[in-house]
Amino acid sequence: MDDRPSMESTIESYEEMRDAMFAALEADLGPRDWQVSPTNDRLVRAGCADDPDGETAFLPSQVFTGTYERADWKQAAEIVERVGRDHGFDDTATVVDRPGDFELVGEDKYGGRDEFGMAKNTTFGQRTGCHRWDQEPSPSP
Repeated sequence: MDDRPSMESTIESYEEMRDAMFAALEADLGPRDWQVSPTNDRLVRAGCADDPDGETAFLPSQVFTGTYERADWKQAAEIVERVGRDHGFDDTATVVDRPGDFELVGEDKYGGRDEFGMAKNTTFGQRTGCHRWDQEPSPSP
């Protein structure tokens, strides 16, 4: 675990990736009103099985009401995948691709994961792999 970045720098990197994804999507497909999801609106922490000092963090999910035009779904997924790869999310897969429902996931080398979904609404979620805090926030999980 000592060779991994801190949780603080990991969260900062994930937020930068999310912002870059949304900016790239907006540049190519127009602006959307991304909001923090009311059902997952805060950072949630969990312990790690392999390291008693490490944690996994679930970042607040993002959502916008509605979705991109169906004809633009492939392009939206390509943008999310490209920006994710630029930020170390090299292991990507489309896990759902059917009419009216699409989900793309990406993972980084530390087990972090992002999920981009389009259906009735559009969602983006992120969780880290196991990392240690430089300064652990209170309260602990």
